[in-house]
Amino acid sequence: MSRKKGGWLRTQDSAVGNQAAPTALSNIKYEMEKDIVALRQFDGGVKLLKIELWRGMRELVSIDEVAKHKITFGTFECEQTGPVLQSVALIATPAGPLLYLDDLRYVPKIHRTKIEIKDDESISSFRILHDAQLIFELFFKAKCGIGLHPYNNTRKDIDFYFWLGKNINDPEFYKAYTKGIKYMD
Repeated sequence: MSRKKGGWLRTQDSAVGNQAAPTALSNIKYEMEKDIVALRQFDGGVKLLKIELWRGMRELVSIDEVAKHKITFGTFECEQTGPVLQSVALIATPAGPLLYLDDLRYVPKIHRTKIEIKDDESISSFRILHDAQLIFELFFKAKCGIGLHPYNNTRKDIDFYFWLGKNINDPEFYKAYTKGIKYMD
């Protein structure tokens, strides 16, 4: 494993991550090789995440730069936007949910993917495991905002990582994130 700047940790050459996505997504590989998608931020911010799907290149852009009908179904969270963009993104695809964990593309599998969140004072850790093998880990500051908006009543409402952990083994999550992709032109 390698420690990466900004509190990110992931396995080097993760076999699960590198092999799972191309296998599960082979039927839409051609489209993904040439297209870019835009995702809304989990907290409904004013930024979108543009992702070049096949290479995983990511860029934050203003919500005003992309027509509303060109934003695909999915969401993301960023922990660092500095010289290296560090993000976790979830995209609905015809083959099911697809995660971009920084530069690692990973296809979660029901009951084989596990998410652990550990809180330690002001820093929390988010870990993704596949068949008990660590795929990805990041450290983040606690999310604030419960009660600030009428719809932000629980941690699931404001914390993307917590929400994902609560839903990753729910069959309805896989059903909801199995749909066509809206590509940018």
